[in-house]
Amino acid sequence: MKNTEDVQEDLRDVLRHSKTFANSHLRRLRGRTPNVHNLGDLQRHLTAIAVSCDLTKSIMTYCRHNLPDSQSLPEDSDILLNLEAEMFNLLEVPVPSLHDPSESDTHNLRCTGTTRFRNQDARNDWVWVQVGDEEEYGALRGRLPASLVVLFKVRNPLTQCSHRLALVRMLRPVDGGRIGDTHGLVKASRRTCAVGGDLWIVSISSILGMAHLVVCRSDGNGPREWFINSRIDLQTFNWVY
Repeated sequence: MKNTEDVQEDLRDVLRHSKTFANSHLRRLRGRTPNVHNLGDLQRHLTAIAVSCDLTKSIMTYCRHNLPDSQSLPEDSDILLNLEAEMFNLLEVPVPSLHDPSESDTHNLRCTGTTRFRNQDARNDWVWVQVGDEEEYGALRGRLPASLVVLFKVRNPLTQCSHRLALVRMLRPVDGGRIGDTHGLVKASRRTCAVGGDLWIVSISSILGMAHLVVCRSDGNGPREWFINSRIDLQTFNWVY
């Protein structure tokens, strides 16, 4: 049984993002992680998995750009770190069905940090995030690929608002998102910025579904550039072409 806060959050997602099919259906956070009770615990979790992120600073930036004052979170770091929070390892996102757009399929987006998933490698899935208008980022039309870092919910007892958020590692479109002449694909690369500068807080309502990327260039620090597989499903194909 969902509690009142979750129902209210679902309704806000519907009202705020009712223009497209995917955003008019409800997302679900599943797989609550034990031992995370506030944002301070979440910050310690990020440190333990070697993610260099000032969580309070990132949340404050998100609030300034995305929330009205009536729903915003405190700007005092100490207060923020003590706010009630939960962490999850699964986000369910409904997407239009390939065979019947009036129906939906569910993308199960995993975020396990350094924990192995079903006796295999950890999963921190690639996802599509709506970050701009249709005119932005070339063929990507306002969407950028990112990898999940952590899924969480934080509650502000003063406003009685809960915020369902994701920390993601956002990629940068190569050549402004232009389709390559030889391979017919868009490429994305890691952002060349200060440590942690590619880590963004986003609402789970801006996550549109699973993305599929293929490494095309690496260096001593790991993958640096990817092909975006825009032929993996009909929805992605229609976005790009």
